Amino acid sequence: MQHTTDHDRLDGSPPAPQILIIESDWIVRKRLKALLARCGYGVRAARSVQHALAVFKHERPDLVIGDIRISDAAGVEVVEHIRSFDAHVPIIWLDPAFQSRGSTPETIQAHLPLEVGNDRLLDDVGRSLSPPRHPPSIRWPGSILVVDDEPKIRQVLHAFLELRGFTVTTAASGEEALHQLDQAAPRAIVLDISMPGMGGLAALRQITARHPGLPIIMITALEDERCMDDALAIGAHDYLVKPFNLDHLETMLLSRALLGEIAEP
Repeated sequence: MQHTTDHDRLDGSPPAPQILIIESDWIVRKRLKALLARCGYGVRAARSVQHALAVFKHERPDLVIGDIRISDAAGVEVVEHIRSFDAHVPIIWLDPAFQSRGSTPETIQAHLPLEVGNDRLLDDVGRSLSPPRHPPSIRWPGSILVVDDEPKIRQVLHAFLELRGFTVTTAASGEEALHQLDQAAPRAIVLDISMPGMGGLAALRQITARHPGLPIIMITALEDERCMDDALAIGAHDYLVKPFNLDHLETMLLSRALLGEIAEP
């Protein structure tokens, strides 16, 4: 379920999934915001239930992550308040006193320890936001190479694009991407700009020299117009600024496929 919010993209693409964090501890709040934003989600945070409900009523997020120990209301009361506005929005509850329990209440999607690991939390976020999908009836020819030094970003993009009918390979660095290109060229590349060692622009120069015309979409966490201009001048076909909408990435790749730029060799 997507809602029109102040976070809508200026270029007209659909908004990224919006997540509301309810957390009074600013250290935990900061950690969750940084983690989720890095993975492409839009994030709002509230330090109290009153603030959270005001944000929820105004923006109607796609997912709520809350701390059960929030100071001005009991966890069950928060869920009841949210459910009075939206009976279906997914809720993930973090519990500092969590112990393994037999079942999760029907009113929430997941009940996790407050110190849950990043990978497990992101897995539950992905499951909560993504309804079960049937295998795609169309498999696009060739493969997409995703190059990013962050393992979770590679995992999220790999899983998302595979569900959309693409065959995906990944590389953790510019050097690894060039090695893979020596073995077999993909039909398109999604390339992160900021990586240790060989950065995205350096890798882009070598890739375009070896494979001119290969569609390359750059991704970056910083909206640096000069950097983006350099990437386009070197040979990138397009770019996305994190946090970006995954459906927009799919649209970019599909437009290349339908135009014949990603085609059977």
